[in-house]
Amino acid sequence: MAVEVEELPDASSSGTPKREATLQDCVGLLQAPSDEQKFVGLLLVTRFLDAADEEAVHAVFSALDQRFLVRLLKSVRLFEKKLAKSAASSAPLDKVAEKAQQVLASQAVGLAV
Repeated sequence: MAVEVEELPDASSSGTPKREATLQDCVGLLQAPSDEQKFVGLLLVTRFLDAADEEAVHAVFSALDQRFLVRLLKSVRLFEKKLAKSAASSAPLDKVAEKAQQVLASQAVGLAV
């Protein structure tokens, strides 16, 4: 699916066009072939989706690849297992806690949709 992007004039004096993402762009990213693009679409959609707009919510949900969501959630479980193993080993606790915070932050953003 090709996503059209509006080119808006930048507020700066350079006059360089500024790219502004839209909900349509996010849906396009959710349908992209790479997981990275899907993840970015998932992050961005939280900025543009109005939960009261049932049609938009349905469009986003329809665009989501269910297998991608399952992989995303399974990776969390795998990380939790690795975290438990490294906590039991001699890994420094501050490094383990820092990594856990990073993963939890990415999970929260993904689940915000």
